[in-house]
Parts: sequence; C-alpha cells; structure tokens
Amino acid sequence: MSKEKILAWIRISRLPFHTALSIPFILGTILAWSEGHPLNWTVFLLGLVAVILITNNCFLTNEYFDYEADRINRHYNRFTGGSRVLPEASLPRRQVFKVSLGCMLVALVLGLILHFHLKTGPLTLPLGITGIFFGYFYTAKPIQFSYRGMGEICIGIITGFLPGFIGNYLQVHRFSWSPIIVCLPWVVAVTLFCINMVPDIESDKIVGKETGASRLGKSQAMVVYNMLVILMWLLFIPLFFLNVPKITLLLLFIPLFLSGWNLVSVWRGDWKTHQGMENLCGRTIASGIATLITLSVIFLLKRTLS
Repeated sequence: MSKEKILAWIRISRLPFHTALSIPFILGTILAWSEGHPLNWTVFLLGLVAVILITNNCFLTNEYFDYEADRINRHYNRFTGGSRVLPEASLPRRQVFKVSLGCMLVALVLGLILHFHLKTGPLTLPLGITGIFFGYFYTAKPIQFSYRGMGEICIGIITGFLPGFIGNYLQVHRFSWSPIIVCLPWVVAVTLFCINMVPDIESDKIVGKETGASRLGKSQAMVVYNMLVILMWLLFIPLFFLNVPKITLLLLFIPLFLSGWNLVSVWRGDWKTHQGMENLCGRTIASGIATLITLSVIFLLKRTLS
C-alpha cells in the first residue's frame, strides 16, 4: 500500500475524533474503580478495542453515505464536511464501506467474547448492539437518523451516554446510576459538537438532510448553543453530592472557562465569519474533551485520596 493510501485511511478514520468515545469509556471504567470495584484489565482492553472499532464503523459509514452532501459542500473546514477523502477520490467508496462492515463484525465478535466468555453481564451484548445500530444508521439507509432530524439524539446516545455507561457496566456487571449522573455534562457537551453541522446547512438542504441546524437556521442554532452551554454548567452540580473530595471539583473551572469562552464568542458573533466558525468548532471540541479529562481526573483523585 502506498504512503498516500495509508495517509488517506488515517484521514478518513478521523483518529483524533475517536477520543469522543474512547475517553468516556475510560471515564466509566475509572468511575467503577473509584467506587472500589477491582479493575479487570482484559475486559477493559477488549472493551476499548470494541469501542474504537464501532467508532471507526460509524465514521466510515458516515463518509460513505454522506458522499453527495460532502461532494457539493463548499463551506467545510477542518471540523466539518467530512474528511474530504472520498470527494477527492483518494480511496474507492466501496472499499471504505467494506472496511466499515469489517469493523462492525470484529466489534460484534469482541462483544460475544465479553458477554459469554468473560461474563461481563447480561446487558453487555444488547448495549454493544445498540451502539452499533445507532452508529451505523446515523447516516446509513434505510433509516438515516441524521437525515430525519434525529441525528443529534443519536449523537447524544452513541457518544454521550453509551461509552461511559458501558465502560462502567463491564467492570461492575450491573446497572448503576452513577455513570449516568457523571456523564450528563458530557452528553450535553457532545451535543454542542453539532455546531459542526452549521457550516453544512446549505449542502445538507440540497440533498434533503434535515439536521437540527438546518431546521433552526444559523442564528437560532447559536441561541440553542448558548442555552446548552448553560445547561452543561448546571449539570455539574450533582457532582457535589457524589462523595468526591470537594477540592478536586475546583478542576471544573477548566471546562467552565473554555465553554464560557465559546459562549462569549457566540455572543460577539464570531461565528459569522468562516475563520470564526472554524475556531468555534475547534474550541467546542476542545472544551468537550477537557470536560471528559477533568471528570476522569476527579474520580482518579477520589480513589487515590481516599
């Protein structure tokens, strides 16, 4: 395989964006450990690989089925409009689709191993299949959630809720409310990633893709964006009742500052320029990842300081 092909596969896999699912999975695992559960490294590593494969399946499927919208999109930036690999014909579309299915099948095999051999609990396989279902049909026919105004809900489920809950469940083998409460700020933070859909409004409308951004329009989407930032702040409050050292909660000022910067940027209207929108998209992702890392550190410190 040529160097150009290898680089194309790296680009289309959107490796930096894998952190949006792998870090929540790690957070869920850390949360289980902080509550006194022994860490099963085999389960953790197999689960993490499965999450990475499901993520790759989602991204590759999205690239395949969003090809027409990405091809006519003239307002893309580093964070929107796909990887540009398929519109540039750097890889064969059919080959990308086959690899996406391969990722799905291997993830299913790992799920079977976790469920039946490592006995991680009766919800293991259903949770994994749920992630695959929403990830694949986010853009895949015949359902195409993102084309029917339900893409944001899918993102909240497969990126916001499931990885953290699964990471916790694989270690504790039972339902727990704690990963849901802890991950709520992240669920909102990842919904903010839908800001990346704003530059795609025109091309999405041409191909009949109904996103929340295309329904609201740019101005109203920005109003909703700021409302979600404030909601994310409010969802930090339950953390004060989870028996973590209060001093560690000072770390929350990091995501508060970053998301507050974005809120002010929206109020200033920076999003009205191409560069301003690109910067806002990048900072939104950064503040979301900062939220995840901060929560992970807080619960690491809870265990080590107790």
